[in-house]
Amino acid sequence: MKNFTQISAILTLSSFGLTVQAVEINDHLSLSGFGTVGFAHTNTNQAEFRPTVFPSQGADNSGLDFGVDSKLGLQANARLNAQFSSAVQVLVQRGKENKELPRISMAFAQWQPTSTLAVRVGRLRWGAFFATESLAVGYSNPWIRVPVDVYGQVPMYTIDGIDASYQMNFGDTSLTVQPMFGTTNFELPAPFPGATVIDGKSNNLRGINLVAENGSWTVRAGYNRTKLTVYNGMTLQLFNGLRMADGALPGTAALADELEVNNKRGEFMGVGVIYNGRKVFVQSELTRRRTKSFMADTTAWYVTGGYRLGKVMPYINYAKLTVDSPLRNNSLPTTGPMGMLGQGVNMLLATGNNGQQTTSLGARYDFYKNAAFKVQLDHIRLRGAGSTGFLSNVNPGFSDSVNVVSAVVDFVF
Repeated sequence: MKNFTQISAILTLSSFGLTVQAVEINDHLSLSGFGTVGFAHTNTNQAEFRPTVFPSQGADNSGLDFGVDSKLGLQANARLNAQFSSAVQVLVQRGKENKELPRISMAFAQWQPTSTLAVRVGRLRWGAFFATESLAVGYSNPWIRVPVDVYGQVPMYTIDGIDASYQMNFGDTSLTVQPMFGTTNFELPAPFPGATVIDGKSNNLRGINLVAENGSWTVRAGYNRTKLTVYNGMTLQLFNGLRMADGALPGTAALADELEVNNKRGEFMGVGVIYNGRKVFVQSELTRRRTKSFMADTTAWYVTGGYRLGKVMPYINYAKLTVDSPLRNNSLPTTGPMGMLGQGVNMLLATGNNGQQTTSLGARYDFYKNAAFKVQLDHIRLRGAGSTGFLSNVNPGFSDSVNVVSAVVDFVF
């Protein structure tokens, strides 16, 4: 059984040059890659399951959906000398248009003056979670997919900017400090029928991660702050309407300023721990999102436990996302001349109503070198009246739970 922490570290350092079974083209250039092939199927046609917030289409009970988890990534690493190198990673997977189109998921230049310091500039993975660097590399993770209850809190996984990694050793413990700075643009599917896509930008994103490792233990803590702008045509019309109505209904302009995500401060923080023993594997993360806008404040966590039986590791995971801010505004009328504004505000706040919990049972079988077969059963239960969780195309008659069965083969080369 491969060591998940070591593999994640290898893939993290792959970015700081991926070396897993790389094909050496010459002394300065190598190619490597990873992929997942598999399907997902649910027990309902009243909603669709998706593993991230980006695609608007997911799996239901109409057949085996091979687009939910399947992906292919290729990475080219170029090394100029002992200090300077670069990497470009292209990823093909289902995106927001529900099409499997290639995109550049990483592209950076790296300067590594010492064995303990590395600096990267370019398109980078945003280091907000344990599995950020290996987010698309299913083989490096115990599950079929990262817990969306936690990882779905943020609509961005890459930044254009700069980061660094500096390692210090204290006896048997190593401490890695990872500061980062950058910006990113993102686009999300329409939150409900009739709405337009949501455009977003994260400016002045600053963050720092601390990762301590000692034997079988890895502990991580991170904090990120940014200036967020999020909008679409409907939100712009709503906020303009609130400001125009301030004369007749005082306070609506201030409400528009409070709810609008226009260069607003957003914060994301998290802590996590991994215990990766000879037989026992445990991983857990706790995260919080704060924005001071119509985007809901959230708290999420998961805990995974696995036990190795030779090349097979059965595992169980429990994940939960809780919405911490109000999802309705009671200061505005929802009937009469101003009723449309009140209804619009409540509809906007309701887009953050994605509380859910997921219980997963699965098993991983490392049947071949650098390849693993996984099966997983997820029971997703929505939390809070009207919540749609991270499901898409939810019909009015949908109940509050869905079961998902998945099977994949993950590989690296």
